[in-house]
Amino acid sequence: MTVRDVLESAMEAERQRQAVTSRMQMRRDLLGMHGGGGEAIAKGTILDPMRQVDECLDAEASDSMLLEQLEAELDDAWQMVGGMSVMGADDGAQVLCRRYLWLEGWPEIARGMGHTETECQALAEMTMAWADEIGVARLRQRSYGKWSAVAPVRNRTWRSG
Repeated sequence: MTVRDVLESAMEAERQRQAVTSRMQMRRDLLGMHGGGGEAIAKGTILDPMRQVDECLDAEASDSMLLEQLEAELDDAWQMVGGMSVMGADDGAQVLCRRYLWLEGWPEIARGMGHTETECQALAEMTMAWADEIGVARLRQRSYGKWSAVAPVRNRTWRSG
């Protein structure tokens, strides 16, 4: 598995994580607003008022398990990018982090890094090529201590040095 494979998989996992989190929040908001009051199917009839609550709880449990899997995949990518930084490719690792883990576009990355989009893209390509030579497993091993293993993925921040 190449570094690009890991990062593209993590990018998709982050998109899914955001969608699942949004879906869970919408479900919680809906449940809070309607309070499980039941559904009218015809004037004067109401279905089981707990059915909606039960369905929401089942979906919440399923989404929670999916969220755990996605966050484990993201943690793996964070460890790899952290290894890049520890091994001296801090700027390249930051560009990859912003692109693949924070889902920023090239214009945002360029502004944040103080470079042009072309320079950031070239730095990302060079960093991935360099990292492939080192190997994904070795990068992960070198990263321990760079980020807290217990911090939720959504609260991860970049720390140089």
